[in-house]
Amino acid sequence: TEILPDEILLGFFKLLPVRDLCNVCLVSTRWNSIGSDPSLWRRFQLEIVINNVQKAKDILKCSRFSKLFLNYNFAQEETHIDTKTILQSNITRLNMKWVDLRFVMKNTVLLVDRMESLTMTSCRMEQGQAEEIFKTLNEGTSLKEICIINPIINCEGEMVGLSKVSPEVLGKGLSKIRVVKLHKVDLTAEQIKCLGMNIEMERLTQVLEISGQSRGQYRTGLDEGQI
Repeated sequence: TEILPDEILLGFFKLLPVRDLCNVCLVSTRWNSIGSDPSLWRRFQLEIVINNVQKAKDILKCSRFSKLFLNYNFAQEETHIDTKTILQSNITRLNMKWVDLRFVMKNTVLLVDRMESLTMTSCRMEQGQAEEIFKTLNEGTSLKEICIINPIINCEGEMVGLSKVSPEVLGKGLSKIRVVKLHKVDLTAEQIKCLGMNIEMERLTQVLEISGQSRGQYRTGLDEGQI
């Protein structure tokens, strides 16, 4: 294999599953250098659940991973993985499921400017946290894609979707994102109208998907000029 050029070995390595790719990086200094190429690791997602967060903190120090999936099952205590740990890693695509942002990852808003893609599924948060995220988006971030599924927002003791968020704050924030996907978020007619008006004005959003609404389902490629 020493006579094979690096690009050929790189092509072989692209066919390997993550476990085998980790093993080939241990073979030699040259293989480790080739095996550390970012293009090999973009397809792999590092998954962290509540019972393996201690080991994961060390794994996050590895510069290879750019995708992270957090599944915390509504843990209410801060873990070894927090916003600071993620900010110090190379993660640019973050997927959070069942994360209680009132207790864990409370400073999620700090990650918005760092991530290229953010997915939040059934995450609990205070209404103030939700509005702060949308206000930060309006100020301009590196985020290109946001997906919010079944958010659980605490508003005056009542758990709701995004319906209590200011239409103007929500509309202005999401209109700055290229791909917006909202599922079971319970938007009001006024929020949808405000979002559409801001998207039309900004002309930055290329894809808007709103599904799971009692009022219907929306899906459009906004380059066609439809909302």
